Amino acid sequence: MRAEADTVWPVEISVGVQLVFVNAGPVTLDDRGDLVFPRLPAGPGVYRLELRAADALQVYVGQAANLRRRAWEITGDLTPTTPRRGGSGSF
Repeated sequence: MRAEADTVWPVEISVGVQLVFVNAGPVTLDDRGDLVFPRLPAGPGVYRLELRAADALQVYVGQAANLRRRAWEITGDLTPTTPRRGGSGSF
């Protein structure tokens, strides 16, 4: 076994990651102007949220242990059984 001092630096390691984004559907606005998300899985995942205005685009990319709960957090509704925001609470 070679000692660490004998290691030739830099050591190259190839690593690959593949992300697959699934279009869950559009995020819309309800009559009050609150965000309404499509139905999302309650499991972990990576999300990409695009918010567009006439002359602007904001893109958010993040990860969540529970995508459905993250949608509730984004809309400000932390009580999914009695939705205050986000329209029907269908996500």
